[in-house]
Amino acid sequence: MKIAVIGCGAMGCYFGAKLSEKNEVVYIDAFPKTVDILNERGIIVKENDEEKKYNAPAFLSGKFDQPADLVVLFVKSTQNMAALSENEKLFTPNTIVMSLQNGFGNEREISRFVDPENIIIGNTLINCVTESVGITKKSGEGLTVIGSLVGNKKTALTARLCLEQSGIITDVSDDIKRVVWKKIFVNATLNPLTAMFGCKIKVVYENKNIWKLAEKIVEEAITVARKDGCEFSHNEVLEDLHKTCVNVGKGYTSMYQDVENKRFTEIEKINGQIVNLAYKYNVQAPYNEFVLNSIKAIEKLY
Repeated sequence: MKIAVIGCGAMGCYFGAKLSEKNEVVYIDAFPKTVDILNERGIIVKENDEEKKYNAPAFLSGKFDQPADLVVLFVKSTQNMAALSENEKLFTPNTIVMSLQNGFGNEREISRFVDPENIIIGNTLINCVTESVGITKKSGEGLTVIGSLVGNKKTALTARLCLEQSGIITDVSDDIKRVVWKKIFVNATLNPLTAMFGCKIKVVYENKNIWKLAEKIVEEAITVARKDGCEFSHNEVLEDLHKTCVNVGKGYTSMYQDVENKRFTEIEKINGQIVNLAYKYNVQAPYNEFVLNSIKAIEKLY
């Protein structure tokens, strides 16, 4: 397949590199320095105590004008509209767009450019960190779950085959909305809390005071999810969160890395959307509002 990966951070580089073993992959990024480094040095993936180099044909956003069979979107969700509009030449009536991004509502933005039948969204438990531009270390392993919000299982299975041929263990869900909510529970707790306290993922569980905040954030998010049509068990969500802290505990969240590097985060697309839905459904979400305002305050101190 001809695949375009938009967004060359840790996850974009990792997925692109793995996909390039079986497919024709190009990388697209908005930063000229990143494009230059990828073209000059390629991508290095550190995985299972080994290093492997991948050649990386990279283009500045908007400069690659050939259609793609699959577009993998790994920009920050707040940058979706800019990235999609700048790269419209990638899309044909048959192009599949896959988002494993954080946040709510990514599919609504993507649907302005391709038919909803061609949109795949999902969640991955793979965790990667950027050591420097083009050097990505996988710090956590896990299942990738994808699906179609409009029930197009054929397209989801096509995307799954592509991922699994590249060594990325993938499942297809018939209830991807529920999967997205499960991802939100993780992102709404681990991302802002690790960024606020400057810690690795495992510390969220190991530090009981931070864990109490995580419990409150989850409690509010479950209430909002119920109003949104998805029922969850409080104990099961916390157990899943605990497992994540154990399985990828030595890694750092994307929001932690953003704050460390004084970059703007996706907080508005994560906790901000929980707060918006709470207002919509007339329920309270003070802990989510607290971390939303805390991260925004940190951003203003850059």
